[in-house]
Amino acid sequence: MIADAVGADLHRVLEDNARAFYRLPAKEPRFADPAPTLPLFTPQSPTLRLHRSELPPPPDTMPLPKIER
Repeated sequence: MIADAVGADLHRVLEDNARAFYRLPAKEPRFADPAPTLPLFTPQSPTLRLHRSELPPPPDTMPLPKIER
C-alpha cells in the first residue's frame, strides 16, 4: 500500500526518513528513480489566493453518524 501511495519516492519515504530520524548518514539508493516527484511548491511557482465565495461548491456528501458512548 505504501508503494502504491508514494510510487517512486519509496526509498525516500522508508529509508531516508528513518535514517534522518535516527541521525544516521544518508545512503545512496540502489536503483535509479525512473520518475522523480516534483515538489508541490517552489518559490517561483505562482499562487492564486481565492476568496471563499470563489471556491467550487463542495461535493454532495452525507455527514458521518454521531456515535454516542
